Amino acid sequence: MSNKVFFFGAGFSKAINGDYPLLTGKDGLTNRVLRDLKNDNGDDYEKKSIQQHFKEIPQSLTDNIEELLTYLSSDLPWKDERQKAMNKALYIDITNKIVKIFESINNYDFADCNSKQFQKNKALWEFIYKENITCVSLNYDLLLEKNLIAASNIIKKQDEMIINIQEEDSCGKFYKIPILNIINRVSNSCSYRYELPEILKLHGSINWLYSSISPSDSIFYRDFQKVENNLIEDLVPFIIPPILDKNSFYNNNTLKSIWKRAHTSIKSAEEIYIVGFSFPLTDLPIKLLFQSALRKNNDVKVYVINPDNSDEFKSRYKHIFTEEQLQWDFCGIDNSLEKFINNKVLNNNLSEAL
Repeated sequence: MSNKVFFFGAGFSKAINGDYPLLTGKDGLTNRVLRDLKNDNGDDYEKKSIQQHFKEIPQSLTDNIEELLTYLSSDLPWKDERQKAMNKALYIDITNKIVKIFESINNYDFADCNSKQFQKNKALWEFIYKENITCVSLNYDLLLEKNLIAASNIIKKQDEMIINIQEEDSCGKFYKIPILNIINRVSNSCSYRYELPEILKLHGSINWLYSSISPSDSIFYRDFQKVENNLIEDLVPFIIPPILDKNSFYNNNTLKSIWKRAHTSIKSAEEIYIVGFSFPLTDLPIKLLFQSALRKNNDVKVYVINPDNSDEFKSRYKHIFTEEQLQWDFCGIDNSLEKFINNKVLNNNLSEAL
């Protein structure tokens, strides 16, 4: 395992592909989901029931996605069984809308190794792959998986530069916690390659599915092949939407293991690269993750890669990390990720080659 760790927030995906939404803002994920909800006029009985239930919820909640989802997912003592059932149906409907937004940007095709987007950031993907760097991510999208698979094909075919998609080109080779390929619902065989980078998705992924019944539920992942409906019709997406209280999700045994591995990786890291994350006050578990993991690691270097240079932004970091740990070289500048790649990643690759 590498002594380096990447930590990716939504700003990372946005920096790679401007079509990805941030949580807030006019075209952010929150507003897009709320617009879809308010304009959703389904024809079937189920859709109409969900829409009617949405209209019965106080407007003060329906204008704030975090408060709405927190209300829907909380087992509050005054809710009767009908309310709980309708809340769960609306909650699943919102989750599906979030997944569809990301799927419209990030479909299940492989990354194009010859595209300008891939070539622009090729050094980053190869750096992660060759250095076997653990990537801790809060993002639902498949940007990491797709580009690391493309990088692995380039590295495997380096001499002739012929890109072949092979059967082993699966997201699963980067998920080292036992998340099963959906096709393994009829075949229990699975294997993990520990010499590859690991992707730890703390908030789930658009290609993860589970039954949403108990903490022991298995999490399955969809790969890039077409999946028969009979394999997934009883499952719902496993993503942790932006809610104020995420504790109910953290009871899932597989997700607990993912968080523990993230804690271990951060704890032993010598360098941490935090890309596109501002430590919002509503995401307390992430703050506690770093504070707990680094409480005895005073020598770690934490690189902040973000165009934001405001006092408020920096104060959040200073509340978590020491001045000695923080590295501001790539903070508060335009195209901060691109400059990080050009100055840190390429220089590292050059020194490795020498």
